[in-house]
Amino acid sequence: MILENIHPVVRQVVAALSASMVMFAIMFTWVFPAIVLSQMDLPGSPVTFTTEQAGWFASMSFLMTIPGCLVSGPLCEWVGPRRLMLSLTPVLCLTTALMGAASWRVIEEGVIPELLLIVTRILQAAVQALITPAISLYIYELCDARRRGTMLSVQDCWSTFSFPICYLAGCYLKWSTVAWLMSLVTFVPTFIGLLVSPESPTWLLKKGRNEDAYRSLTQLRCSVTEISEELMVIKQTAHSDTRCWASLHVLRKRSNAFAMTVSTLILILKELSGCSTLTIFIVKVFQMSGVGLDPCWSSVIVGLANAVFKGFACIIFYYSPRKPLLVVGNLVTAAGTASLGAFFYLQSSGEDVSRVSWLPLLGTVVFMIGYAGAVGPGSWIMSMEVLPGPVRYLGFSFGNAFFAATALLVSKTFENGEPAITLHGVFWSYTAACFVYIIFTMMFVMETRGRSLKDIEEYWESFNR
Repeated sequence: MILENIHPVVRQVVAALSASMVMFAIMFTWVFPAIVLSQMDLPGSPVTFTTEQAGWFASMSFLMTIPGCLVSGPLCEWVGPRRLMLSLTPVLCLTTALMGAASWRVIEEGVIPELLLIVTRILQAAVQALITPAISLYIYELCDARRRGTMLSVQDCWSTFSFPICYLAGCYLKWSTVAWLMSLVTFVPTFIGLLVSPESPTWLLKKGRNEDAYRSLTQLRCSVTEISEELMVIKQTAHSDTRCWASLHVLRKRSNAFAMTVSTLILILKELSGCSTLTIFIVKVFQMSGVGLDPCWSSVIVGLANAVFKGFACIIFYYSPRKPLLVVGNLVTAAGTASLGAFFYLQSSGEDVSRVSWLPLLGTVVFMIGYAGAVGPGSWIMSMEVLPGPVRYLGFSFGNAFFAATALLVSKTFENGEPAITLHGVFWSYTAACFVYIIFTMMFVMETRGRSLKDIEEYWESFNR
């Protein structure tokens, strides 16, 4: 057996980092339109989109995630999270490489390159949708209670480094070159890491493969007591019917339905803060401000702030409770979007904004500090941790589907919402959403830090009494 004599904690880290590399590739393709669309606006670009095509190219990941995530949970429960990632990661890298082929002269002369980009984007988005829930589920079920939050934060942090890398690459390289390089760099280490990692013990036990589940846990847990307790909890919560949609019948229990609702609303409210706008359209936001540094370099600075504070979040979430961090993080993100709204309000009023040319960059960095340091990773961790075992696969896939629908709404209405409620009104609506998230967190979200799978099951069982 590969890695036979490696310490269980090291195995957890290797498996989590391998899954995080998959998320890195996904997030890179998610933010890739930022450099594609900005370079298409340059004079002499061989490939150009109409405004409508550009909007759909940027938003396609969200659109495909809505049906894809509804299928992903049951599919993950059927084939297993690790096998699903091993199967789909090569397809994801292939679609990224095909995007680079759209700039070839033979493609430009023989077919419509814009059509190739749209078609490959659709395929890429479908793979993203199917594979994304499996990544967090795999890390959650592999790691013990003490390291679960940290490893999920590491996944979020590592994937976030794709943002500044993508923005920086766009400053020096053509988008077609970036597509080829990233498809090659991400595939090999990801695939090898997943090959040497064990399958989820929870999934194995649900499939009746008790010996394989026990063997997997002995590789991942440090003590016999820990293994016995986790086996007992999984057996108590696993349902015997393992068909794809068998989890639906457990929604008749009020506790499971309520847990799924809380998990889903966490992701919806996270997205209403405007993170999609300030990720996909960040270059355009700086272009519209018309002041400050070069828009591309401003985007790199914001991307680095995002990555650095996601790194801090790995440490913060290991030592600190989740709920207070979510509250503080939302206050900081609200300050950032409120600052952006104030700048664009002054600009639309005809005021001389040259004296506050630093405000768009500062406001966006402040937003990223709050979002990357608390709201982003905290929302993903909490949405996973609050789910009891019987609805974890189904609940997380549903949550991802609603998250994608909200992200699609936010991104598609950014440009359309500008003439309706003005640009400053758009950013102030994000500020209002942050305060709604704070109220919801304080009233309805349980504290999950340090709680075992058994503790979470018992918490939700109290809602059935």
